[in-house]
Formats: sequence, C-alpha cells, structure tokens
Amino acid sequence: MATVEATIRQRDKIKEQLQETNEALKTYLKELQKMRKYFIDFMNERSPSEGTSDKAALRYKKLEEDNNRLRNLLKTQLENSENLRLETQHTVETLREEFNVLIKVGVWVTLGIDEYEE
Repeated sequence: MATVEATIRQRDKIKEQLQETNEALKTYLKELQKMRKYFIDFMNERSPSEGTSDKAALRYKKLEEDNNRLRNLLKTQLENSENLRLETQHTVETLREEFNVLIKVGVWVTLGIDEYEE
C-alpha cells in the first residue's frame, strides 16, 4: 500500500513539474510572438528605401529559431506527459489487481481455507 501511495505522490509531483514547465514555455512563446509582431510592425513602418539592417535580420532569425526550438520542446513535453500518464495508469492497474488478489486470499485465509483457487 505504501508503494501505491509513493507512486501516486511521485506521479502528482511530476505532473506538477510538467504543468509548471508547460506554463513557462507558453509564457515564453507568447513573449516571442509579441516580439515577432513588434519586429514585423517595425519593419512594415520603415520605407523601402531604408532597407533592413543586418542586426535586425539576425535578431528576427534568432527569434524564429527560438520559436521553433520552443515548439519542439513543447511537443516533446506533451509526448512525455502522455507516456508518463500511460505508465502511471499501467502501474496503478497492476497494483490494483495485486491488491484485489491479496484481499481475496485474505478472505480465504480468514474463512480458514488453506488453498486459494482463482
């Protein structure tokens, strides 16, 4: 029973960490989108004769790379979350089955029957 509780506590802790990570990634992604919008708006306000600066172009490219990296990281986090959910579900089901067998065996022993047949 302590194993079940420890597994549940561990699952809850990991879920909480995953949620915090997801929220941080979403916040960072929103900030990147704001910066991208600002940059695009800034570039659209400039006249064609001014051209674009290399520094601004590099900054934009860096933002795009960060955006792609964050999208991949978020996708990975979601996949990991699903894998963790499936593993936890399997563990809980296995422990539930074992617990039910222990209860059945305990009932047989309580009734004074030496052998338990499923």
